[in-house]
Amino acid sequence: MVTTKQALTTLEVADWPVRVVDHFRLCILLIGLTLLGGCSGLQQQRFADDFDRAWRQGDFDSLAMSLGGSDSDPEGDLLLWWLHEAETQRLAGVLDDSLASYDQAEAEMIRRSRSGATAMLGQTVMETLVNDSAADYEPLVAESILVNTYKALTFLMEGKRADARVEFNRVDDRTRRAIDQFSESIIERRENLSTDSRAARAADNTLSDARFQQQLRQNYGDPGQWQVLSEFMVPVSTWLHGLYFMAAAQDRADLERSRVSLQRVAKILGGPPALAEDAQLAEALAAGDMAVDDVVPLVWVLYEKGLGPVPEAVSFDFALPVSSRGGFVYVPLSLPRFSQRPTAMFGAGVSTCSENFALEPMSELGAVIKTEMQARFPGVLARAVTRATVNGFLQYEASDRLGLAG
Repeated sequence: MVTTKQALTTLEVADWPVRVVDHFRLCILLIGLTLLGGCSGLQQQRFADDFDRAWRQGDFDSLAMSLGGSDSDPEGDLLLWWLHEAETQRLAGVLDDSLASYDQAEAEMIRRSRSGATAMLGQTVMETLVNDSAADYEPLVAESILVNTYKALTFLMEGKRADARVEFNRVDDRTRRAIDQFSESIIERRENLSTDSRAARAADNTLSDARFQQQLRQNYGDPGQWQVLSEFMVPVSTWLHGLYFMAAAQDRADLERSRVSLQRVAKILGGPPALAEDAQLAEALAAGDMAVDDVVPLVWVLYEKGLGPVPEAVSFDFALPVSSRGGFVYVPLSLPRFSQRPTAMFGAGVSTCSENFALEPMSELGAVIKTEMQARFPGVLARAVTRATVNGFLQYEASDRLGLAG
């Protein structure tokens, strides 16, 4: 994500006269944490690969037509389909259809988040054994925030500022609730392991075992060492929230919202200098030291490039004690991890009649995903170990009772 700011023409967000955008699919995280495996996963992987190839060519009109014009039901996860369809339609200028697709995606995200982590706590043994690729993908919070961000931008493209305000408020609300949501999820999953079942006790013991933790670090890495943001946020979304409430402020409260968001982005990212300038401007406006009418006309240019991170599976076997006599079985454990993809190497700039402006790097989506995954990892690990432990005990008992036939 890169940005540049300069006194060029106007502070009107809904009528940005300069729009430099190169969309190589930064925002869509695509496949989800539990895609790797099964027929459904292979279908979605092929769909994503085909979409990547078409996206790189930049033929958004044809791509939007192919996604939205098929009479047959889309293959794989509908949420994945709607996310691709919505952003492609937006770039092709089919704004009403894009908003409808984004609305479908957002409604599905809300449904899954409500029935996701908490509902999984009460799963039966058979439900626990079901491969995750057959289950609904629980979207990342970052994805939900980006959906609201792109809906807000689409409403601005249509000149619907009131609707854009609603979406930017949702961006802020989802961001503020994110850390609490992560903490509650971790506590719930840990409490679920504290049951009287043998498999649950074994899973809890495994998670606390020093040898398992060493094996985890060797095969997966240490999430505590990831380069993450000091606080969870989607910088571009929070930044756009701040710009909107500065440019479309209706009262002093709006200017205060702008100040909080822009100062938070500048503090967490540290650079480029334009972010600090935005924060200083917002602070002056919120404090009443400057009137909006006194601000030199400005234009902000947002430029996206590169390919967003995609999930991959990291698998290894660990020894699970299954009897008091020292017996154990080796069971496979599979964990999700996001891998980076290449960033477009070419630069970009903006030219006016008299000046040229180079764009400065702002943030990478990879850091956002790592920040969220680091917060969610204890819960993800607990569920994966519980599933592997249940499988291990069933394997041992079948072998013990049936011998080779088991």
